[in-house]
Amino acid sequence: MGSWDAKEVTFEAFILENYFKGTFEDRKTVSSSCSSLTLTSTTENKPDHSPTNPRPTGSRVQFLNLHQVYQKVQSRVGRESKQRLVDARVRMVVTFDAQIEGIQIFVERVPEAAALLGDNTGRVELEPRMGDLVLNKQYLSVDLDSVYLSPQGMPVYKLSTVDAEKRNRFRIVVVIKFIDGTKSKPYFSRPFLIRSRRSSRQDSS
Repeated sequence: MGSWDAKEVTFEAFILENYFKGTFEDRKTVSSSCSSLTLTSTTENKPDHSPTNPRPTGSRVQFLNLHQVYQKVQSRVGRESKQRLVDARVRMVVTFDAQIEGIQIFVERVPEAAALLGDNTGRVELEPRMGDLVLNKQYLSVDLDSVYLSPQGMPVYKLSTVDAEKRNRFRIVVVIKFIDGTKSKPYFSRPFLIRSRRSSRQDSS
């Protein structure tokens, strides 16, 4: 009986040894495969936050006092007379979900209007005036009249007298720059119209 028990124990030990050996080998194979899959996934799915593929964020931009229409009036500085925008300071608040380095603000003719007019001016940067920073909200403003010519010397707010309601529409573009060097998607204001204000002589005629 004792000899039978010894054989039974030896047989069971053999089974257990090979079972765990097989299990261990299987685990090594699975572990190796998983590591390979994880590495491949991390490499292939690494987010591209280049300027052409901006990072998705939970940030947002609110335009607090944007008018539907802005007026250009004749203004004389020295011997030079120009049409300038009046009452054109736009206040806004930027809410962000990560540490930011700065905020870029531009003005541009809306693409449809630019295509109709053949305007190639593109986006022109505006200098923001920073206000209060409250938790994750940055208050700021820009003056639309702070630019008259583009860096290429083109009039930024050149107005068309033909189909003016469609061709003289503009918008503000906001881009948030984060501390890690990435940028947000562009945030667009609703389009606004720019018109030339009629002179008092025209109004009385």
